[in-house]
Amino acid sequence: MEKNEHTDAKFEEQLKLFENMEVPYERTKKEVWEVMSKKMLAPPAKKIIPLNLTKWLAAAVIIIASTLGMMRFYTTTVYAVNGTHLACTLPDNSTVRLNAGSTISYAPYWWLFKRSVSLEGEAFFEVEKGSKFVVNSTFGYTEVLGTSFNIYARDTTYQVFCKTGRVGVHITASGQSIVLKPNEKVVLKNKALRKEIGTDGASSMGWIKDQFYFNNVNLVRVLEELERQYNVNISFDRTLIGENNYYTGLFAKEKNIQSVLEITAATFDLNLEKINKTTYNITPNY
Repeated sequence: MEKNEHTDAKFEEQLKLFENMEVPYERTKKEVWEVMSKKMLAPPAKKIIPLNLTKWLAAAVIIIASTLGMMRFYTTTVYAVNGTHLACTLPDNSTVRLNAGSTISYAPYWWLFKRSVSLEGEAFFEVEKGSKFVVNSTFGYTEVLGTSFNIYARDTTYQVFCKTGRVGVHITASGQSIVLKPNEKVVLKNKALRKEIGTDGASSMGWIKDQFYFNNVNLVRVLEELERQYNVNISFDRTLIGENNYYTGLFAKEKNIQSVLEITAATFDLNLEKINKTTYNITPNY
């Protein structure tokens, strides 16, 4: 009702103006009124976007999509060569210490949207508090918010040790998940996660101080670790050497590689032959 009164008042105002206006001599008031009525009743003109503007908008969309794609899929890879340990800082100031022969990769320009790292090898993470932080490996993924932890992911071995905070470990194949608290460790064995409580972390994190702990570890894995830490080649028959040979002990990197290999060979009654400065051969003693 209010809308009709407002319209009528406006119409009367326009009519008064029309009655007082001077009409061009070539047209009557009736003719002018008809022209004005048509203009007042005509629908508003549609806005037409020029073709060039449409092209510019399409080009802008393509550029934005391409930029986002580059940000999402561009990755940085950090690799610690054999014989070295390497520390790096991630975009959010979280830090990673890589053990010898280990690699991480991440998307630096997408970090604001997703804190995610791929790991192959072994690394110790100290994560800044914030959104979910994920470490992916061939076995599954580990996720935290803000904590410190160590991951070992090589060949068929997968271990996670929680130093501070809480760590969620998830195995892709089985769908199994376990949450770790400080000084808890989980080991993947026979495709299942097994939690170890009350560990001191020395066996998991000793490598940061150049100390290497082995607890009933197959000799093949021990020799492979020595190759990485000392950047040498050790030739041996994996079937003969690895069969029923398990080692428990500690190596400190301050000892030279020849001394370490001599101790190892003597422990398992094996022959050690030095080929050159960086190459050794180990064979059964029979």
